[in-house]
Amino acid sequence: MSDRAIKLVQIAGCCGAIVFGVGALIAALVLDGVVYRVTRVRVAQLEGLHLLAALVSLAGLGCAATAVWLTPRDPPAYSKSFIVWFSPILPAVALGLLALDLKNSGVHSAPSALNECMSNRRSVDRAKERWALRTGASSGTDVAWGTIAGEFPGGFPVCPEGGSYNLGHIGEDVTCSNPQHGRVSTK
Repeated sequence: MSDRAIKLVQIAGCCGAIVFGVGALIAALVLDGVVYRVTRVRVAQLEGLHLLAALVSLAGLGCAATAVWLTPRDPPAYSKSFIVWFSPILPAVALGLLALDLKNSGVHSAPSALNECMSNRRSVDRAKERWALRTGASSGTDVAWGTIAGEFPGGFPVCPEGGSYNLGHIGEDVTCSNPQHGRVSTK
């Protein structure tokens, strides 16, 4: 390989290390700023971002390693290739920050499926109560999904584990068909 080609690969390696290192550092800082409590879906997204940031950091280390490997080992080249020898530092720091944050990934708490289901049933129960107040329905009156549809413009809540909700009558708890969720009172 010619000296010119080696120089170009070294420059590309250093630039790649810096770009990938900055990208990984930004991702590490974003992950560090995650709110205290997130949903289970958001946890999966954050874990994916964590993995992507680690891969970007490793790509930066690979670029830097290529640049260092192609640098001649004779003493005059050391002084001319200062940036080459220090290009692995940025992605290595980013990888270190990601490794430190890996244990908790910034996520301190995610609600369980049972808690999500209970929260959904509470919101459906509140919608039933508002409907009953609006229409003057008495205790024991049947409620249909269509009558409370206006309370859920984004769509009806669903059980995170595939259960279906039974509205019951006015004054009764909303139940879930999932046997692990169905008998828990929402009040």
